[in-house]
Amino acid sequence: MELLLYQSKVVEKLINRIHEDYHYILMTGKSGSGKTFTLKQLETELSREQYQVILFEGDYEYDDREYYPFKKALFLREDSTKKIIIGGVAEASKEIPVAGNIISYIIKSLVEKTTTHNLFLNNEEQNILAKLRQIIKKQHVVLIFDNIHWWDRRSLQLLKLILTNKEILNLDKLNNFSIVFSVTADQPALHTDLMNDIIHNVNCEEIIFPAIGLIEFKNALFNATLQSFSDTQVNLLYNLVNGHLQVFFEVINEINNHSFDFNATYENNKQYLSTVLEKRLKEFGADSTQILKALEYASIIGITFSVYELRNITESTENEIKKIIADTSKLTITEQTETFDYIRFSHDIIREIFKTKVEKYHTDYYNSLALCIKEIKPDQYLRRARYSIKCLNTENAVTLYMLEAVKQMRLYGKVLHTIYEEMYPLTNSTQREYLKLMQEAYNLYSKKEYKKASSTLNLILDIFPVEVLAERDILKIRCFSKTMASNEIQDIIVRANDIRKNNTFNGEKDIWERYSQVVMIGFAHLGEIKLAREIESDTLRSLSERLNYDDTANKRLNIIKRVSNSIHNIDVSAVFVKDAFVYFGNSLSGIRDIRQYYICLGNYTTILINQGAFEEAYNIAVCGFEIERNNRDIDFPRIQLIRNNYILAGYLSKNLNEDTCIQLYEDMLLEMPIISERLFYNSNLSIFWALKNNPRKAYDILHNEALLHYDMQEKEGLYQYRVVTNTAIYQYLLGKTDAALQQLDSIKDLTKRLINGSYFSKKNDLLIQLMKSGTVSTGKEWIKVLFAIQPTYQDLAWKYFGLGYAFMAVCNWDMSE
Repeated sequence: MELLLYQSKVVEKLINRIHEDYHYILMTGKSGSGKTFTLKQLETELSREQYQVILFEGDYEYDDREYYPFKKALFLREDSTKKIIIGGVAEASKEIPVAGNIISYIIKSLVEKTTTHNLFLNNEEQNILAKLRQIIKKQHVVLIFDNIHWWDRRSLQLLKLILTNKEILNLDKLNNFSIVFSVTADQPALHTDLMNDIIHNVNCEEIIFPAIGLIEFKNALFNATLQSFSDTQVNLLYNLVNGHLQVFFEVINEINNHSFDFNATYENNKQYLSTVLEKRLKEFGADSTQILKALEYASIIGITFSVYELRNITESTENEIKKIIADTSKLTITEQTETFDYIRFSHDIIREIFKTKVEKYHTDYYNSLALCIKEIKPDQYLRRARYSIKCLNTENAVTLYMLEAVKQMRLYGKVLHTIYEEMYPLTNSTQREYLKLMQEAYNLYSKKEYKKASSTLNLILDIFPVEVLAERDILKIRCFSKTMASNEIQDIIVRANDIRKNNTFNGEKDIWERYSQVVMIGFAHLGEIKLAREIESDTLRSLSERLNYDDTANKRLNIIKRVSNSIHNIDVSAVFVKDAFVYFGNSLSGIRDIRQYYICLGNYTTILINQGAFEEAYNIAVCGFEIERNNRDIDFPRIQLIRNNYILAGYLSKNLNEDTCIQLYEDMLLEMPIISERLFYNSNLSIFWALKNNPRKAYDILHNEALLHYDMQEKEGLYQYRVVTNTAIYQYLLGKTDAALQQLDSIKDLTKRLINGSYFSKKNDLLIQLMKSGTVSTGKEWIKVLFAIQPTYQDLAWKYFGLGYAFMAVCNWDMSE
């Protein structure tokens, strides 16, 4: 469909303003005047001029899906700049060309942290900004914000942040950038206060989008129908259309089909369009009822809807839905989108017509939709709560509102005040107290005050629905997982697993899966690998049912993969962690999820170190530093982890020496609180002192750190193995052979039950053999002593596991989303 003359003039005016370097342009006009179609044409024209154009669109029905305009534009869009992350990841290391520069960066970043903007961004916002940075690196950038009166509140808040803090996207440094806002003046805004605040705080060049004029209307009518009409008829049609192009196109279709009745009268253009659509659907005979029902359901999903959703809600077969879509496309009621399996109404006025029909008997429709969403996109609690309100099911709505509030605490740090305003009239004081305690606990958890968070959670009584209590218990288990695994924690995890096996949490899949995930990692920390693998299998089976239509399920599946080395040996985990690394790093427009990719990158360096690929691990760790430098407003989790792996890979690939490694570890440990993870880093630090032929200092460092928090009842074994093995080696180097042998003999059973136990057990046996034979070695030479009697074992991983000392390449097993 070509632009009409008045639309072409608007495109021309917009392009001129952009060429003249107007940074902010506001376009306003009536509904149906052709703004969105014109903006898409603008996108096409500017792309031909090598502009980087991103179109963000709002949807009235999507106010309950946070950040929808950003997610749709950034994470579903096609992009010709696709790159393979694995093959090219090491290229990023060239950004920091000299090892000395990297070391300087590491030391500086540990002291100053990596954040330079105190913006309090949540993870989702950080990911969106990182994605935007990737895309707008090119000059000549145009961002089009369409229908911002329909944007959800969090999207508007982020947009305001971007426009008031231009440095976070470096917009002020671009030679040429423009932002185009589009607002429909005669449609209600969802969040008028925020929208007006955004527009009024930037100096906008305003363009009024006109309605089609009478003369152009008359010319267009003739060109489309090849018929002449009297002035009376033209005026009648012009008034009926009332500037709405969708109605105009339907009038043309009716005239060309010889079915337009000039004698009929209509209250307005919407009533006319409704009559026309009804008449056309009747032409399908018996199928018309099924088509009408499908369109009515689609109308309450949104202007855009998925074939899968529609098929499940209407309980139709795939072929039936495809036929309905084909039939409605012929009638120009619906149209395909660029996203696979997603359809949209040709215009919102058409969706409104079908939605109006639903309102007469909406309870059945909304109830069916709520049940369907529970199955296919279970974590959309706000959407489901609002459907429950429409079905007059207040009790269920309150539970869903509470789950939505906890979800916002978990993902965004706090709950939107508008959500509280919406739900508070429905809740009682006890329910509000639950939400207050959960918010306090999440605040404490984010500050790493895990014991205080757990104590706060203990104040929540067992008087709420099981799915609401499950949210409390999930956070409680996450708190326990941050401490060393003990008998007390073992009891808690075992009880939690009993609950998990015997409870579906009222069919809430999202909660059951997250509950399963934390129990799985709990068992991994306890060294109960068989149980952890069984839970992993159950969880993956649940997620696999939704992979084709639920983004959360895909993300969660790959989070499980990125922690797979917690319960799988190197052969299996190498495949899974790499899968997750590719998934989070390799979308069609660059990195899919910056935080998850960063965590995967760290875990992948561990895999490579374990496989003996030290040089590759070193280069990928450098890539992690470049991600930090390019995203300084993101508070990346556990940055010490990637530094640890960088140091190990750097030394084992001969890029770093002992003195540099010691310096980096000592600086890193200065910034760390007394947490169990310090044991790993002090264990590695002690090895480098041993490599400098100072086993006494090596022993003292590790022994003293172990005294601070080491529990011999620790169930995981990873800490105990490193402490016992390395201090035994230092004892031997100091001449205390009997004490060393006694220590190594005490962990024989432990080495067999560790992940990759065959390597640890073999290593332990060889160390005992060497010590019994009285082998003489310096601390420097000890790193190679096992290779002298066992050059190879099983596969290339022996290059790492066969080293004389028990190094620790660290992984992040946290499953936060």
